[in-house]
Amino acid sequence: MSEFAQSTATPSSPDMRVVTWNVLADCYVHGQTVLENTDFHCRTWPVRSVMIEKCLQAFDADVVCLQEVDHFESFYRPTLKAMGYKSLYVKRPTKRDGCVVSFRSDRFHLVGTKELNLDALSFIDGDRKSSKSKFFKNNVALFVALRDLSTGRVFIVANCHIHWNPSLEDVKIAQVAFLLE
Repeated sequence: MSEFAQSTATPSSPDMRVVTWNVLADCYVHGQTVLENTDFHCRTWPVRSVMIEKCLQAFDADVVCLQEVDHFESFYRPTLKAMGYKSLYVKRPTKRDGCVVSFRSDRFHLVGTKELNLDALSFIDGDRKSSKSKFFKNNVALFVALRDLSTGRVFIVANCHIHWNPSLEDVKIAQVAFLLE
């Protein structure tokens, strides 16, 4: 086992499994050219939701971060609640999807949350209110402070979906720098 893969857990810091997953919002599935060879039936929400639920169960994570989440109230919240998670959601301002942070409610206590709209970066182009700015992408982030009930330690989970376009590296870098700040 490499030194990076070894556990650093001690009795005062037990192992924690954190999973992050872009679930591909249902509202975006049918426009994906990479899925053209996938059986159409497998792309339908009734089939996908069953597969997503099975994956979430198999992850057996303590903290789950999901991006491109739609169907939050009708599927994700109740599904994750039945698995023992408390879930927080931030929706993208003018889109149908958003980000979720879920955590095991028997292991963690919610200390606080902060939502961040990355459109605040549009000031880089000189106009804070301009929807024409290349930095205006409707991306959001969700910060969740949790206390581990077994150790008393507080930590912050940050979940975001930065802009996808590979040709806009400067936008991605600015978004990540903004999140870190």
